[in-house]
Amino acid sequence: GEWWGAELQLAHHLWEKHIIAVGAEYRDDFRQEKSGSATLPASRDRQSHGVFVQGDFALLKNLHLNSGVRYDQYGDYNPSFNPRLALIYNPFEQSTIKALYGSAFRSPNFLELSDPRFQDIKPEEITSYELVYEQGIGRHLRSSIAGFYNQMDDLIVFEDGRFDNVNAQSRGAELSLEGNWPGGLRGRVSYTLQIAEDRDSNQVFTDSPEHLFKFNLSVPVVK
Repeated sequence: GEWWGAELQLAHHLWEKHIIAVGAEYRDDFRQEKSGSATLPASRDRQSHGVFVQGDFALLKNLHLNSGVRYDQYGDYNPSFNPRLALIYNPFEQSTIKALYGSAFRSPNFLELSDPRFQDIKPEEITSYELVYEQGIGRHLRSSIAGFYNQMDDLIVFEDGRFDNVNAQSRGAELSLEGNWPGGLRGRVSYTLQIAEDRDSNQVFTDSPEHLFKFNLSVPVVK
């Protein structure tokens, strides 16, 4: 695959409290080819573009609203409008409460469309809701607890030898603790309890973990 693209972003401060940003993006996938198969060779091109506007508004000294909307046109698919909202509240020092909402989409990629049997695949869409509480602990540690719900429409999956769309959802909670120390040492540990299932059949996806434990450590080796 070969492509080229361009992106432009502009930001402006209003009354020293608010920030407005606008942007545009263009991408031309002028060469997409699939080889190595005598029966299913494929070649196509696709152009896409998008524009967005976003603002960060200080409603109060300790209350911020971050909102935005994005318009995208991918190839021959219908245009997509996706809003995002975040309400951020700091009740005490080192304490933050966030209420987050957003939507996004993904159009089928070249591989998923390279077989003529799969031309009826729809773009997948997701709407997410999240509530987060973060608490600083001393100078170097920060903890958080979050609950989330994701509704996925027309999720693209590969099953029974073909790509298809299913409706799904995932919900769960996450606990995490991260630290930053002098010299660049950083670490994070988290545990997530989540359930992902097919909304039509109420069956839990077999390839989605219910318990997820992560540990990250970053150690600088050269000053």
